[in-house]
Amino acid sequence: VYLDGYDQHTFWANSKALSLAGIAKDTPNPPNGIIVRDLQTGEPTGAIKEDADALIRKVIPEPSHTEQLTALRAGIKRANRNGLARVQSARWDFGILPFLEELRQDKQLSLRFDIAYLLSEHRLEVSDLSAIENAHKKYHDEWINASTVKLVLDGVVESHTAAFIEPYTDQPSTKGLLFWSPEKYNDAVAQLDKRGLQIYTHAIGDLAVR
Repeated sequence: VYLDGYDQHTFWANSKALSLAGIAKDTPNPPNGIIVRDLQTGEPTGAIKEDADALIRKVIPEPSHTEQLTALRAGIKRANRNGLARVQSARWDFGILPFLEELRQDKQLSLRFDIAYLLSEHRLEVSDLSAIENAHKKYHDEWINASTVKLVLDGVVESHTAAFIEPYTDQPSTKGLLFWSPEKYNDAVAQLDKRGLQIYTHAIGDLAVR
């Protein structure tokens, strides 16, 4: 069993999921991620923070083509019932674009989508730029728009991963996690901006904001 938190910064896995992912007492925290451990035994509790979720996601089977289309159709119908005409994604990847195009070709796309490309590795690679530019050229109309990129600078306050200048008062051992250096962030923003792309920046703690 693996559960995503609503904030997409905290996650939970049962013992079977931890075992399949190879997460044990001696598994080190990955960069920009935290495996929450029992304070007395050091064993993983099942709580996962930030990029440590990649350890478990790699062993989760991808939903089938049919499952993804079925989920999209259901979501679109629910949005329509509630009077929504457009939705905006702040944490997706461009893998959804062909599914949206398929629905459009079948005349089943009754909801407009603005899709943001998430730089999940906290860096801008040549491969990212290529994927972003190709998607933007193909999808930039009223119904499917792929013109936005999201950069995540830190985590969230609730899990003590938002990056602050001073330590957390209830957990003085940490100031949170800062995922980008100012230099790399500024360079990425400049490269994206000159290509005419919109940018979302997630910044919660005062260190990340500054």
